[in-house]
Amino acid sequence: MNIKEIEERSGLPRSGIRYYEAEGLLNPARLENGYRDYTQSDLETLLKIKRLRGLGLTLAGIRAVQSGESTLENELREALERLGEQRGDITGAEAECRYLLERGARWDDLLKIPEHPALPEYTHSYTGTEPSSDRSIKYHTEKQNAPDWYCWDSKPGPWRRFFARSLDELLINVLLAPFIILVLRVNPNVSSAFNSFLLWLFGLIIVYALEPVCLHFFGATPGKALLGIKVLAWDGGYLSFSDACWRTKRVLISGNALNIPLVDIYTLARSYYREKRSEAQPWDGYQTWVLAAKPFRGVVTGAATAVFLAVCFCALLLTARAGYMPRHGGDINTEEFARNYNDFADYVTAETVYWKMTPEGLKNETPVGTVVIDLSDGGSKPEFRFTETDGVLTRVEFSAHETKNDGLVGTYSSFMENSVQAFIWGRPGAGIFHYKDCVSMLAYIQARPCESFSAEWCGVRVSCTYEYSGYTATSVGLLPDEDEEQDFSIYFAMELI
Repeated sequence: MNIKEIEERSGLPRSGIRYYEAEGLLNPARLENGYRDYTQSDLETLLKIKRLRGLGLTLAGIRAVQSGESTLENELREALERLGEQRGDITGAEAECRYLLERGARWDDLLKIPEHPALPEYTHSYTGTEPSSDRSIKYHTEKQNAPDWYCWDSKPGPWRRFFARSLDELLINVLLAPFIILVLRVNPNVSSAFNSFLLWLFGLIIVYALEPVCLHFFGATPGKALLGIKVLAWDGGYLSFSDACWRTKRVLISGNALNIPLVDIYTLARSYYREKRSEAQPWDGYQTWVLAAKPFRGVVTGAATAVFLAVCFCALLLTARAGYMPRHGGDINTEEFARNYNDFADYVTAETVYWKMTPEGLKNETPVGTVVIDLSDGGSKPEFRFTETDGVLTRVEFSAHETKNDGLVGTYSSFMENSVQAFIWGRPGAGIFHYKDCVSMLAYIQARPCESFSAEWCGVRVSCTYEYSGYTATSVGLLPDEDEEQDFSIYFAMELI
């Protein structure tokens, strides 16, 4: 091949090829017309020289390896030593720049600021092996003096790091949900300042408690591990617990702004632009640890992430459904029914419920001086009655009656729904895995405001009888007619079949 062809195939300029030839590293054959004729062997020699020069080997060293006077291993070790010396100079200059910036140095008072104390020298005995048993790991750090085992082949970009943290936050929500929903009885679907505060507070506590542990013992959180990212100490091992705590604290403050709405968007945007400019993040320890990443495998990683998301979604769904299930199921007594009723009434509404169920019926526990406004004030509170047989509640019923009242009479659907949830939802055939059937019971009642009905659910016969005159039925209740006498009564019953 001629000079033009080998120039294109090697990626080296013509002047560089001539230079290596002049140095005796390349000896192409000559044609009769005097032109050089490069062979495949010459091309391979150029590619070897190009690669070794990129690693810092000298021409003399390459010539010695080529002639057999030295070995490639010896020359690579010498190149590592030279790189280590250069690294020390760069690290010292970086530290001095940061030191002067932190002290607001100006030209006029530059000499008044003492020089930065010398950094401790980093020594590392190169063994030819990586610190991790997984040889596919490639290491990355931002503007830092990397240790000897560092490779420059792979970099976890900002979106990869962001999604890894998002997966961690999702997992934290999965772990947090049972405690918040089933223990504290906070309904995430009911918007309130207190609910939001609890979710925020416990989320921060779990992150600060678990993330340092994961980094210290495993070098990664579940989200990082799933996307092939590790945080390793300078010697290739895992972070100390104190360093892991410091890093997590800086991430929460500088990266996530303690998850404060809107503020966290600003800090995340700043983190993104720092990453795009290859600037060190506030939580990336300077010459203390580095970020490591496996080469991204789209299909495998995507499948594993999909499985992870599916498991988290199912766990959250089951926990959310469990929050609506009664604490006492199966055959219950009157006291257990009352506890189920009150728990459900408190869980589904953000307001305080002052009418509490007792074994004797509803009891008003409104504090003295508290004013409660009820828009449907035309109907009386229902009177509950219970029937027990051998300690098992077999029948629940309530009734209400009003005459000569010109106020709106409510549908009483909330009392019916609470009763159905407290009495039926915990029975065989009604539970977490029959949630749609359970919801359909409430939908059945809601679709029949001010109407009589009869149904059978999970071995329980449910019936409701409305009787009224002088009213017009609406979706929100009975609206009194002008110049007519009003009369209203309702009877609702649930009985084991």
